[in-house]
Amino acid sequence: VEHLGSSITYGDLDRLSNGLANELRTLGVLPGSRVCLLVQRSIPMVIGILAVLKAGGQYVPLDGGIVTDSTLSFVLEDSGASIVLALKDYASRVPYSSSRHVVTLEDAITRLEQNPDQCTSPSDLSSPGDGVYVIYTSGKLLWPISFRSCVLIFFLLSQAPLENPREWTSCIATS
Repeated sequence: VEHLGSSITYGDLDRLSNGLANELRTLGVLPGSRVCLLVQRSIPMVIGILAVLKAGGQYVPLDGGIVTDSTLSFVLEDSGASIVLALKDYASRVPYSSSRHVVTLEDAITRLEQNPDQCTSPSDLSSPGDGVYVIYTSGKLLWPISFRSCVLIFFLLSQAPLENPREWTSCIATS
């Protein structure tokens, strides 16, 4: 995986996301848990997404470079995310709550690189109906997407590309 001149092997990506998934499990992430990602496109973002999925949680992506403080507060409250994975540049933007834990992705990755014994594969607790991610649109609508929905979308696209983007909504909403 490459991004802006940085790269990571698939083996390291797997190992580091395993370690972060184990840390998320320790923090209470199980199927049904939502974890906010306050990030921009980066290798740590990919590690964070995979870690949330391996822990069994649903990720709630927010672009730290453009999300307003009011939207960030709304999404954290509305989604019920008790854990936020954030890039260092955005961690200080997360509103304080005694029930919320902020994990700085760069620090977690450094810690895991120094402790490879913590990077074992977590047990798989997920099932097809579990959520994968939750999208908030500019209208602050909640769109939970399940594993089953993702599989359906990929299957449909492999059969025939959708010509009308509105068809995506009906595929997701009905699965």
